[in-house]
Amino acid sequence: MVKDLPNLHSVCWSMKGWSEDKKLLCWTMFLTSMCLFARASEVTDFCPLVENIVVPTEESRWDTDGYPKFIEVALLRWKNRTSANVGKPYRIRIWRNYKKAQYCPLLYILRWLHFSEIKSGPMFQMPGSQGFIGKPLEDHQWTGMTRRLFTEVL
Repeated sequence: MVKDLPNLHSVCWSMKGWSEDKKLLCWTMFLTSMCLFARASEVTDFCPLVENIVVPTEESRWDTDGYPKFIEVALLRWKNRTSANVGKPYRIRIWRNYKKAQYCPLLYILRWLHFSEIKSGPMFQMPGSQGFIGKPLEDHQWTGMTRRLFTEVL
């Protein structure tokens, strides 16, 4: 990871044919996926909802630069989750990376939500002609992006 992460970052942000929005989406999804130990479906089909993101309210949990020390995202369902627990939030805390901002999932999630202007629904949505359409990105779209990213790194 020490060697590969800088290469992945560099390749993602210099990907030919990708818009800046797509680069931001890909890098944010990649960092988020690492935090969730996610299968592709957990950031697509079962994507955490924006309205279930919890930002700490206590002042001590915020840094002087105006960013929180962590946020929590919630998975409500995933492949093979018991039916008794579907819809109940499973919260995962995502901490800031203070060493290297380009590898900070928290900063990238907040940046993605700001620039995409997604206010509700899945964090990662299908683009439409007038912004995002409220449906999660499809599994094959995400696996296609990661396949291209990993192939370009080689």
